[in-house]
Amino acid sequence: MVIKPNESRLTDYQVQTNDIEGTYQIQMINTRSIAYFNQDWIQQIKDNRKQSEDAFINVAPHMRIRILSHDAINSPNFQAPERVVYIQE
Repeated sequence: MVIKPNESRLTDYQVQTNDIEGTYQIQMINTRSIAYFNQDWIQQIKDNRKQSEDAFINVAPHMRIRILSHDAINSPNFQAPERVVYIQE
């Protein structure tokens, strides 16, 4: 089977997204805008993950990503968080 360049990029994106699925949460702050995900954030999530505490990266004025810690993910009681939450501060 021949994979076209766009299909290859899509497959790479799907594999990378599957690697982090359930280990982060998009938090929408003081807004009801629709959440979105940018593939550039995949590496940021991986790079900013900490061993024992959750990390946060601001990706837009009213949007941040909560990155679960390695300890939380590897816990026997681990439950993936909701993918998107809306927070009023």
